[in-house]
Amino acid sequence: MGSRSGVPQPPYSVELLADLHAGALPEDVASELWPLVRADDDAMRTMSALDRVAAQLGDLGRNTGVGTTIPDDVAARMEAAIAREHSLTSVTSLTSHPRFVNRRRWALGAGAAVAAAVAVVFAVVVLREPTPSGSVEARPTSTVTPVDLGDELAPTALTLLGRQDVPSALAGNLGECLAANGLNPAAKPLGAAPVTFRGQDAVLLLVGGPTPPTVTAVVVGTGCKADDPQLRARSDIG
Repeated sequence: MGSRSGVPQPPYSVELLADLHAGALPEDVASELWPLVRADDDAMRTMSALDRVAAQLGDLGRNTGVGTTIPDDVAARMEAAIAREHSLTSVTSLTSHPRFVNRRRWALGAGAAVAAAVAVVFAVVVLREPTPSGSVEARPTSTVTPVDLGDELAPTALTLLGRQDVPSALAGNLGECLAANGLNPAAKPLGAAPVTFRGQDAVLLLVGGPTPPTVTAVVVGTGCKADDPQLRARSDIG
């Protein structure tokens, strides 16, 4: 695929579209890229999905009923991180265009707490490599206090993005559990944590959804395995 005056041409990677959507590209690049993206149906479907995720993250960040709010710039980075988890291969990306290298300008100065949150999201979602065997990497835990999700699996589940606290009872069967619930057994969870759901102990798993940049949230019992999915709830967020 070629380029015109150094501007990427379709098909566009989800990572590039996420950066454009989040305002992370230089202004001159964005101004040239937007008309091309708007003329591409596939790209606009991805942008619409990014709009939905951004809106849900924004609502979550403004929800005073959630213990920890999500600043707007952190929500944008989480949105981009989710998109990168879905990144396609053999498509145009920034890395193949030297004009754009080192020119991405993330909004800085939000304070140490926000910087730490961004670091956690990117370390877990973007930078973690799959294990050599291709199996799901899980960190067993038995000491983490379960998060009370209440009775509904809503976008508040996204507050657990980046958590990797899989109860010991499930850690050994995580791949089987994902497969039993119709999910990719080799998928890297975007988040995992013990929860209380509808008054019962369970586990929340966040994985890449069916289309970028959605997130599939599933709540399963701690005994979930190949022949016993123990699905409590499922929702595609975004």
